[in-house]
Amino acid sequence: MAHRADAAALLDNRGYSGPLLRGKNPATLIETGVRDRITESYYWKEQCFGLNEATLCDRAAELTYIGGTYSDFGRPTPFLCLLFKMLQLQPSKAVVKEYLDWTEEEDEKSVNGDDAEMGNGDSKPANGDSHNGRLGSRNDFKYLRALAAFYIRLAWDPVEIYSTLEPRLEDYRKLKRRLKDGFILTYMDQFIDDLLSKDRVCGTALWKLPTRTMLEDDGKLEPRESKVADQLHSDSDVDMRDDDDARSPSRTSSPPTPRARSPSTSPERVVKRKRSPSPRSLPAPKRISPGLQAPSQTTAPSGPQPTANDEATKSARQVGPTKSSSNVRMTTYIDFAPDVCKDYKQTGFCGYGDNCKYLHAREDYKAGWALDKEWEVERNRKKGGVEKEKEEKEGEKKEEIPFACFICKKGYSNPVVTKCGHYFCEKCALERFKKSPACAACGAATGGVFKTAKNLMKRKEKEKAEV
Repeated sequence: MAHRADAAALLDNRGYSGPLLRGKNPATLIETGVRDRITESYYWKEQCFGLNEATLCDRAAELTYIGGTYSDFGRPTPFLCLLFKMLQLQPSKAVVKEYLDWTEEEDEKSVNGDDAEMGNGDSKPANGDSHNGRLGSRNDFKYLRALAAFYIRLAWDPVEIYSTLEPRLEDYRKLKRRLKDGFILTYMDQFIDDLLSKDRVCGTALWKLPTRTMLEDDGKLEPRESKVADQLHSDSDVDMRDDDDARSPSRTSSPPTPRARSPSTSPERVVKRKRSPSPRSLPAPKRISPGLQAPSQTTAPSGPQPTANDEATKSARQVGPTKSSSNVRMTTYIDFAPDVCKDYKQTGFCGYGDNCKYLHAREDYKAGWALDKEWEVERNRKKGGVEKEKEEKEGEKKEEIPFACFICKKGYSNPVVTKCGHYFCEKCALERFKKSPACAACGAATGGVFKTAKNLMKRKEKEKAEV
């Protein structure tokens, strides 16, 4: 009979009838895309088949890094495959805690106990390995702890998650984490803190975990006590005592005795800060009384004295407009009709209906400044048009146009003008260009460009209209 965790019922889309985690199928705690990649991976088919709660430890001890998916194809890491296997197995909480706190000493005791039962007096083998080929140093089980912590974050209740994972924040062992394009170095406490604070870890979406403050307010968790609180309070007391000594230097007091420190705490570095003396401790300035030798002699105050230029500069800086900030833009809206309902005017609807105390009107009445501006724009436009007509008339007067074509000596028929400004009939200009590309009047190169003489045509039309 196949192993129960490897049955196809967990991944069957037609339904799941096994034990639930958080009221749902445990396979759905992993995203669908990641779950499909896990079940199709080689590590899942080859290494995760037939695992149980005991043999899972051997696979976890062989892990060398944590992570979600890697490479451009989104391949799952062995860490993620074993996590999905734990969701299938659903081990008891006692077994998960054993995973979480499994150490070298427990394995060593089990090996020594087996040797003692077999009658071997010396429990240590000849090669010096206390485990006789079994799992080695304590660092071999740090990835097992990371795996158990990840499972606890997915499967357990919030109160149990905080109470179980927070004590493991004191574990500062290094972990290697695999990303999409490489590896990075992280630590066990940082990994557990990510599980408690973030919504996505190792390419897996985590369900929303209530904050510790909410659970404390509900009375489900006790307030967390900081281990450095006493040390912080003692440092604040020392600072307050130093402030009192600086304020009253005349008071003699015995030097404070150094505080006893436990060997577990790291030595602190004491930084001496320079404190400025209080105004009361400064001596009063000496003054020379007026006498026969120095009738007006007094001690001059120390430091640079303000001059008239400094006072003028200071007053100039304080008085007058200031430059506006370059990164702040203000928009000012002036309401010229405060008695009109803005909602009705802009949208045609008002929530107050007929009970609105403002006027429901959508007509646009321009203010006086707007009318003045429009009148000024119209006046400038008319003025510019008149000036333009005058300029055109003056240009026509200045421009001297021959009354007949230079080639045929007759009136213009479809007049054209060259680049050099000479007028010809269209037919005469084309026949001339066939013989020579030079202008018939000045000899300049025309390049075959003959434009319509609009000025001459306008002049002829005006002359006809006047007649």
